[in-house]
This record gives sequence, structure tokens and C-alpha cells, in this order.
Amino acid sequence: MELFNLRSIGNIMTVILIVEDELLVGEYLNAVLTDSGYEVIVAADADEAIAVLEARDDIRIMITDVNMPGSMDGLRLAAAVKENAGCTDLRDC
Repeated sequence: MELFNLRSIGNIMTVILIVEDELLVGEYLNAVLTDSGYEVIVAADADEAIAVLEARDDIRIMITDVNMPGSMDGLRLAAAVKENAGCTDLRDC
């Protein structure tokens, strides 16, 4: 018996955003999470992730690489998402 099921909340499937610049790692995470019943979106860098987050309001989990090329790394991306969501702690976003 599952005490806490993140795959769906009510009838809404949990959407996970993966931010990963290594193609094989992103594909692997996508396959594992999709096979586990999640809806998955993969972004190759922070700029793409921000565009996805601005376009969708149903993303509940973000998994990000730390070292990525582009305008910001994963830590700065997480901080930007936290700030934009108005969270004081990422666990509360």
C-alpha cells in the first residue's frame, strides 16, 4: 500500500520537468519516470526549462543537473524557480 503517491493528485497526473544537458542521462530519466507512470518533459538547459515553466502551470517536480552550459547552472535555475514561485524553502514550492 502506497502512503504517498506522487504519480497523481486526484485525477491529475504529476508532471516532472527534467533539466539535463547530457542527452543519454535525460533520455534515461525520461524512460524510468515515464515507465513509472509520470508525465515527463525534458529541457536541455535552463533557458529551455524557464520557457517550459512559463508556458505550463502543471509542473510539480523539477529535476535539474547542476553543471550545465548556458545562461545559468542548475543551482541558479532552482533559485530562480524558487524566487518566482514566492517560496521561502524549495521544499514548500
